[in-house]
Amino acid sequence: MEYFHIFIYLLSISIENLSVSGEKNDSKFVATHEWQTVKKGQPIPRGLHVRHDFQTGVTEAKLDDEKKDISHRSLALHSEASESDDNFVKNDNERSKLKISLEELKTRLKKIKIDANNDLKHTEDVKKKFRSYEELKDELKSVDMNVTTDSEILIGLFERFKIYDRSLASGTLQSKEVEDILHIFNDLEYLLHQIDIAQLFADMEGMSKIISPCLNTTNDDLKFEALRVLGTAVQLNPKVQARALNNDLVQKLLHLLSVNNKQLVRSRCLFALGALIRQFPSAQKAFIDHGGLEIFGKILENDQLPTQFRAIKLITDLAIEREFINKTEDEGLRLRKIREYKKTDFEQKLLLHNYCKYLSSIVKKNFQHDISLDSSTEMNEFLEVILENMIILSPTCKDEFRNIEHGLFSTLNEILNYYNKIKEGNSQVWQENEMLENNFQKILKFKKLILDNFHDEL
Repeated sequence: MEYFHIFIYLLSISIENLSVSGEKNDSKFVATHEWQTVKKGQPIPRGLHVRHDFQTGVTEAKLDDEKKDISHRSLALHSEASESDDNFVKNDNERSKLKISLEELKTRLKKIKIDANNDLKHTEDVKKKFRSYEELKDELKSVDMNVTTDSEILIGLFERFKIYDRSLASGTLQSKEVEDILHIFNDLEYLLHQIDIAQLFADMEGMSKIISPCLNTTNDDLKFEALRVLGTAVQLNPKVQARALNNDLVQKLLHLLSVNNKQLVRSRCLFALGALIRQFPSAQKAFIDHGGLEIFGKILENDQLPTQFRAIKLITDLAIEREFINKTEDEGLRLRKIREYKKTDFEQKLLLHNYCKYLSSIVKKNFQHDISLDSSTEMNEFLEVILENMIILSPTCKDEFRNIEHGLFSTLNEILNYYNKIKEGNSQVWQENEMLENNFQKILKFKKLILDNFHDEL
């Protein structure tokens, strides 16, 4: 009922000579400052406040206490308003705009009430669905939970790890202790994706206190997780890369590659090594100076495909870095980078340690006479990585690639012939596998780079 009174009050602040129904009543309504019932058909003088209760049908009116002249907002509640007062409306158009029927007003007010009830119901539903702020505060108090920062969590992980220092050094770790250290590594790997937390880890001597001891252990599971955490910490983080370099981790990773024959450990070792030396010429120099290219040559010669894949990809990335130096717009920065990368002597060391020769051999070993590239995604991906490496190294390795004894071009021609047979004999397979066309075009590009220049030189 409250909604109806408010609405009528707003719409009828000043009502001028109107009656409350279609019936006529000649009796005069005398208004006071108190609400009085208006009889049916009884004319109402101008300037009164009017309210109507649609549940009881009672209309009441009283004098305007504020005595404001607001006759321009007059409203007729029915069709028989008194027409004796010329000020009520000035023409038929204005009257048609101001008049609304009682039934229409009832309908509008009913809709307001329904909408209000719906809003009230929605509010109650929300209250039921969500807890109040006071309830949440009480719940947190009952749990007695302490919220800590990431740096505090990191300090806590160091303290937990310190418990196992003696067992790690003596090689007497129990299975439960190994399990707990693995949990610590899992938490560390999550935290160290943040650059500032990785730097804090390095500042707290995480390389020497956590990483190195686990790389020295005989437990391959701990080595595997330590390598994962190391790779996460140093990746694209120059400050942490420098800390790792100062802790001789380039040498330790190369040693691990040389002595460990577990495929998963070797693969993860290459991941950590790549993260440590990419975009960091000082670490690349340490990699080359400590026999990294020699170790990679052995990997290309007789290792498993996943390890060869990672090693070749890393050499490609290092070569691309050097290509982009000349595209550096800032001249001072470009000259400084050239000086830094020149110290590594990368290109000459590739030749010295027969990397180009090993690369030619790996093509011959894997793709000559026994080609199954139409259905093997793995071998197509491997060939793609090799071709990308040969293309980027073509200025450095061109003489080795041209060497007939290596049999590189005879093998590449076999692959091209095989691709052509697939293209002509099984067009559907060719169309469904974009990598076939991709590698086909890469071989043509490589041949053009090497042979065209060769003919020009002759």
